[in-house]
Amino acid sequence: MNVELPYGSKRHARVLKELCTRRDYAERHMTEYYSELAQAEDDANFYIKETEGDALRRVARDAGRPQYTTIVVPYSYALMLTAHSYFVSVFLGRNPVHQFSGRNSDGQQGVLPLEAIIDYQVRVGRHVAPYIIWLLDACKYGIGILGVDWREDRGKAVSYEEVEETIFGIPTGRKKKVKVVEETVNFLGNGVFNIRPQDAYPDPRVALSDYQSGEFFGHRIELLWHQFLAGVESGKYINEEVMRKLYLGGVRKRRDESSLRLPDTTDAYVASKKALAPFEGFQMEVEIIPREWGLDGSTELERWVFTVIADEVVIQARPCGALHGKFHYCVLEVDLEGYGFKKRGLMEIGKPLNHTMTWLLNSHFHNVRKTLNNEFIVDTGLINVADLKNPNPGRFIRAKAFAMGARLSDAIQQLTTVDVTRTHISDMQLIATFMQQLLGVSDWFTGGPPTRSSRRTATEVRTNSTGSMTRMQTAALYQSSLGWELLAQILVQNTQQYMDEELQLRVAGDAVGAEQFIRVSPEDIAGFFDYVPADPSAPPDKFAMANLWREFLKDIIAVPGLAQGWDLNKIVSYVMQLAGAKNVNQFRIQVMDDEDVIRQAMMGNLEPIGGRGGGNTGVQSAGNLQPGRAVSVEEGAGEPGQIPGMGSTG
Repeated sequence: MNVELPYGSKRHARVLKELCTRRDYAERHMTEYYSELAQAEDDANFYIKETEGDALRRVARDAGRPQYTTIVVPYSYALMLTAHSYFVSVFLGRNPVHQFSGRNSDGQQGVLPLEAIIDYQVRVGRHVAPYIIWLLDACKYGIGILGVDWREDRGKAVSYEEVEETIFGIPTGRKKKVKVVEETVNFLGNGVFNIRPQDAYPDPRVALSDYQSGEFFGHRIELLWHQFLAGVESGKYINEEVMRKLYLGGVRKRRDESSLRLPDTTDAYVASKKALAPFEGFQMEVEIIPREWGLDGSTELERWVFTVIADEVVIQARPCGALHGKFHYCVLEVDLEGYGFKKRGLMEIGKPLNHTMTWLLNSHFHNVRKTLNNEFIVDTGLINVADLKNPNPGRFIRAKAFAMGARLSDAIQQLTTVDVTRTHISDMQLIATFMQQLLGVSDWFTGGPPTRSSRRTATEVRTNSTGSMTRMQTAALYQSSLGWELLAQILVQNTQQYMDEELQLRVAGDAVGAEQFIRVSPEDIAGFFDYVPADPSAPPDKFAMANLWREFLKDIIAVPGLAQGWDLNKIVSYVMQLAGAKNVNQFRIQVMDDEDVIRQAMMGNLEPIGGRGGGNTGVQSAGNLQPGRAVSVEEGAGEPGQIPGMGSTG
């Protein structure tokens, strides 16, 4: 619920001033990094400024005259994507993505229901794509920012239907059209969204790695009119009358320069269709004492959330109310440094060496082009120069009258050219090795052959791959501690606080032998849980693991006494899952206790194998059921109380 904050009141003006002051303070500081962030985007897009010479060559190419162009070597981009792929495989390669353990014995009972509800939010709430962009922003810009909110996605199915008119409940025989509105709940749970670093408003007084200890954190928003109306309907936004009357002549242009084609926010302003334009503003969470801001009489430090549109009207002002007590933002960084405000991205770290590779390649091509242009020393008094310049094949070079009796071989001589840049390509491989060592991304991660072509022993290969992985593991552990653990905490405590109904969900992960579906109620996920960090080591070879387990299974079966201590059914299911088989449990025979078999037979849900009265091989009655005897359920038989798809039971 929002507090009363009438537009034009002194309290509204006071709150607006406090918020805009903090936004301007954060924006002035972030402006210093806009050029670095834009350069990272340019490097990722292989973008360079076009010179006058490039423009002339482009015009010539468009006219059909081939011209050379400057080539940007995207090696730092390739290494950045390789590191990003490694982080994606670490944090998103497991199922479920967020795994937990109970902090005590009571909490351990709720791990399975909690993982099921969080996995439902990740899948149905479409978290995976924002997670991937979150990791990409950290690699590209040096900082990735993810916002978290609790969403209630409710849909409306509107239709017109014909109904019969009635008078005092008596049908009249006439039909009339009525509008029918049916509301549905599509999703209830945590939602996530990405924030461009240029659109973030962090507290500059603390480092971004310690942003949770700052006084405020916010981000720029662009609110469409229908989104505002939906927020008013749900009670999220206030001051609707002012927003309807407020004339927005245009949105404030972005202060950062970027080569990205961002969504249109300015051309939508048409004289007759101003409603097409979004409302530009910002949302901010602030630690305040409400009495000092004139909101209420509380003198305690509280966290509030505000939304401001066009630096003029506050449309949201309420306490956050979240039990976790954190900003609803999660920050990732990839560079390891503990004191700077903002860390570098992989594109910025590799930029100097990448520029060197670009120069080596283009200087080599330039020298080759120069060599291809044959250079001659010509005696213009002996031969016709116009014939020499003719590029057509089968040409004749005519000698002048003064050349009678002269040696024509002395009239023209080709200059000897030497390619002084022939070693540039090998030098590029040397620079590539430097970049790999600098970023910690070696050939073992790129999937290509090693730069050094000599043969290597298996021990050397294993040592090099392990050493290369250690660099990346450190960065992954840092990201897990900085961003993923906090994200998991927010997801769990938001769910515990706002979930208010029971759901039937599929069990998350590949839990062998677990129920396929379980019912999860708010009471099932109560307690304290810890996030299980992802294993930053290289993803195992599942086929190699399956072969290892097959050999282990053979050894177990060969020793009867050893087999008694293992669940062979679960081992077989696990090996099949490693080999890539899906829905393994649907082929398992479901075993029932003797008491359950007798009870189901008496209820008519089970029949003897030979059918009713089917001879000595069948079970004639419930009294004939013996332990270990097999009975069956005919799938889809349609008898009352029958369990479809049970399969054979014993």
